[in-house]
Amino acid sequence: MKINPRIAICTVLCVAAGYYGQQYFLYGHRRPVAIEYYAGGGQSFAQYYRSDGSLVHIEQKMPPSGKLPAIWFIDFPRDLKRVNVVHDANIFYRVELPSVIARSELRSLSIFDWHGACEAEAKAMFPVGADRVCERRQEPFLGYAVWRTSVTLGENTRIEQLIAPALNWAYLKRDTFRGKEHVGAVVATRVVEGNPPESFFSVPSSAKETDRDGYKQARRAFYRFRRPE
Repeated sequence: MKINPRIAICTVLCVAAGYYGQQYFLYGHRRPVAIEYYAGGGQSFAQYYRSDGSLVHIEQKMPPSGKLPAIWFIDFPRDLKRVNVVHDANIFYRVELPSVIARSELRSLSIFDWHGACEAEAKAMFPVGADRVCERRQEPFLGYAVWRTSVTLGENTRIEQLIAPALNWAYLKRDTFRGKEHVGAVVATRVVEGNPPESFFSVPSSAKETDRDGYKQARRAFYRFRRPE
């Protein structure tokens, strides 16, 4: 049987359009990637995005002993589920993921790298603000093209960011100012593209499920720890 090349090409294009359209509308066009950050004070965290819309947020502290306490927040937005894991306490706690967070994690992102997209994504991060700025930065950051954004919150707080279109418009650097004083910085230290390991989205087999009070106690112990610079 002779195959019409035009029909074959049209079929391939339709299948591709259907697949990528499904990825876009079901999963919010999230690119699978891991971004690791340093926030000062011996504290670091990371965001791991999976292609199905699930994500893991990991917070860590580096104590003098060398042991690395960590708390994991594992989100499954399509199922409205979150699992909190406190690794040094070896416990986990399941909660319902608020629908507003699930919608945010699954919302469709701007797929084009242009000024209007920068403005839309910056506003999605900070819906309330004034004196907004979006400027394309000439120099890449960690090898990725970025936009510099700025927004004023309240009377004297200003947030400046470098956001990367190729990384789900995630920020790679965030500086906080109170008036003219620089009061905090979060800087990405490493980017790894691709789906994170499946083990990141599962609870350790030895961990025990706890109730709300047990989780709150373990979480308070984690956040009480501070290490000077």
